[in-house]
Amino acid sequence: MNNYNLYVDFSPQEAWNSPSMWLEMSLGAIGGGLFIISALLSFDLGIFLGFLILMAGKGIFLLIDLGKPERFLKVLSRPFKSWISTSAWVLLLFGLSGVTYCALLLVNGGVGSGILGVFKVISILLAIFLVTYDGFLLAASKGIEAWNTSILPILYGISSLLVGTGITLALIQEVTDLILLQINIILLITFAFLVFSYISVLKKSTIGARKSAQLLIENYKNPLWIGLVGIGIVLPLLLAGLGLLGLVSLSSTLIIWIALFEVIGAFYLRYLILNIGVYAPV
Repeated sequence: MNNYNLYVDFSPQEAWNSPSMWLEMSLGAIGGGLFIISALLSFDLGIFLGFLILMAGKGIFLLIDLGKPERFLKVLSRPFKSWISTSAWVLLLFGLSGVTYCALLLVNGGVGSGILGVFKVISILLAIFLVTYDGFLLAASKGIEAWNTSILPILYGISSLLVGTGITLALIQEVTDLILLQINIILLITFAFLVFSYISVLKKSTIGARKSAQLLIENYKNPLWIGLVGIGIVLPLLLAGLGLLGLVSLSSTLIIWIALFEVIGAFYLRYLILNIGVYAPV
């Protein structure tokens, strides 16, 4: 009897790196983070904008990812049977809860604070799930070893809260709110720690994860070091730190730049993670 050895080299995943998937994850994170932070601060403008960005980003691009709108109904017909089904149902529930919450805010005191508070809490909890969902979804992909880690849901969640805090600061235009700026700096440092921890885990993990780390450091070194680290972490951290220490004027323009850099970082994070996913050799 002849013995045969079959060897298949690393193969990049192609199902998750489409522009629509990248935009769905990025806009969902930005809108969700803005909604959560603004709701916690009772900042109405941020609540409305966050709700619209999250619903449009997740909703529209989810339909594009599914290929046909009727597939969305098919996904809903199998509630909580998969991560995609769970996401669709949570998005639907968030839409109903969020639009009710926004409508109650527009009434401006025409309803009891208890009812408003209930929808606020429900909407925040659903939004928290939505901004971490992408991390859980990727972590459940056991065939792609670079994604199969518990760091991703935390990394995605912190990234969303970071960009949400930055945009809220820019919208409030209250540069004297040093507490919110300090929270933003803490989130930036935490985000940086998680990014480098993720890279370190990849480099010391399985063969597929190590290949992804190599791709990240060599093939995607410019998006990594210039886009994510340079623009998304170092620049906003430097500007926020200088502003907090009083070495530069803590102006509205400075806050806007910080928020813009953090938004760019959120896009680069998801772009990189989706593109370094590979299947290990068989």
